[in-house]
Amino acid sequence: MLNQPERKPDYFIQIPPEVLFETKLSAGAKLFYGEVLFLTYTYGFCSQKNAYFAANHRVSLRTVENWIKELKALNLIKVELIRKQNKEVELRKIFALAKIDFSKMPDLNQISVQAEASPPARITKPSQKQKKPYGANQNVFLSDNEMEELLKNHTKEQTDKAIELYSEWKADKGANPRSDFNSMQWALGEIEKPAPITKSGRRLTAVQESGCDEVSEETLANLPF
Repeated sequence: MLNQPERKPDYFIQIPPEVLFETKLSAGAKLFYGEVLFLTYTYGFCSQKNAYFAANHRVSLRTVENWIKELKALNLIKVELIRKQNKEVELRKIFALAKIDFSKMPDLNQISVQAEASPPARITKPSQKQKKPYGANQNVFLSDNEMEELLKNHTKEQTDKAIELYSEWKADKGANPRSDFNSMQWALGEIEKPAPITKSGRRLTAVQESGCDEVSEETLANLPF
């Protein structure tokens, strides 16, 4: 019989769907089952003592005992005790009863080689220098893709007005958000708000909404349109 590991394992485990999605099992019992399943496939059964699993998972012996009870109750494992002549337990064998294709287990060495040969590509976001400045204050930074997205969902007039409104707000508050594209969405909402409707059903113009029949150029300059 092959010697089974008594130290912290360095292998992958697989958990069958019928175990992984079983609501009557605790999370710990599912992980425990994955180890038992691997050892059953490799050695024919699992012979480790509860203390082995308790140490590796940093749980109490009682917790491991409960995992075994949970799995036995659902007929997912079979426990066989080999006793001496004096009835003392000499060996405990735990058999995982679920079937799984271990030929699909990943090769650690192959994974290491692939990782070294082709490191994952880093996803970079455009920096402020890669974006173009917009607005009267030239402080609204948008990439070509972001501007294209704005024009796809809004008219050019709405987009231009929202940029100007946001530019003024940003300059006034001294704001420096991480993304002008995300931060300026409220400005688009303000621009797209419909004008109030009178009792007669007509929409007020900005001047009418202000309550003035005649306004000075100074007042006009301060109106939000």
